[in-house]
Amino acid sequence: MTPWFCRYIRVMIMPREIKEYRKPLKAGEFIEGIGARVLSGENMLEHHLFGHTVLDSIKAIIALKGEQFYRIFGKSSERALIFTKVGIGRSPMVAIRISPLKPRLVVVHGTSSVEPLAVEMARVENVMLAIAPQIDIQDLINRIREVTRDV
Repeated sequence: MTPWFCRYIRVMIMPREIKEYRKPLKAGEFIEGIGARVLSGENMLEHHLFGHTVLDSIKAIIALKGEQFYRIFGKSSERALIFTKVGIGRSPMVAIRISPLKPRLVVVHGTSSVEPLAVEMARVENVMLAIAPQIDIQDLINRIREVTRDV
């Protein structure tokens, strides 16, 4: 691959936002703060998050390779991975299913419902799964920034 193409790929899959928290945030507070709805893992709402990553699901699924996928976890896998531009919710959960690292919470954005298989994969992997409201991506990021402002 040419150096130009490699730079293009890195920029294309770069997370829209990645943040490490100075102090833990309960998963339930994060979910409530962004207006999401829990689909799996209701028993884990008291678990702590130590960061979040927002990324375009289509670009991530197509372009990320094994070692690149780990970079979206930042310093801790105890984080929320927010996938935007989701169709039926299966692709992000397949990526999580085959990865040895598992986030604490997966939030899907861009759909009004998630395929039952995605919910089942979250349950099997012991990962919380939530669906974000159908709002503009920047509005969602603003909500995430607001709920994580003090952490």
